Amino acid sequence: MPGLVLIRGMGSIGRRHARVLRAMGHDVRGWPVRPRDVDVDDVPLLSDSDALAAAAVADLVVVSTDTARHVDDARRVLDAGARRVLVEKPVAPTAADAERLLSH
Repeated sequence: MPGLVLIRGMGSIGRRHARVLRAMGHDVRGWPVRPRDVDVDDVPLLSDSDALAAAAVADLVVVSTDTARHVDDARRVLDAGARRVLVEKPVAPTAADAERLLSH
C-alpha cells in the first residue's frame, strides 16, 4: 500500500528513487543535503527539522547521500524514530563504520 516516503539526498540517485516511488503511488518528500529550491522534479523538499519529524511517521526513509554520510544519516533518521530505512549501497565505506550502524 503506498505511503509516505522520505528521501535523504536529492542528487541523481535520490531523484531516481523519487521517480520510481512516485510511479508506485507513494507520497514522496525530499530532504536535500545542500540547500535547493522548494522542490526538485516536483518533489517537495523539507527542512532538517521538518524532515526529522517526517522520518518518525514515514513508511520508509531512503538514504541516498554520499557513501561517507550513509551511516551518520541512517543513525540520524533512526534516532528520529524511522521504522524502515533503505540505505544505498555500499552501506558504509569501512567495516568499522558499518559496525557503528550495526551497534546502533
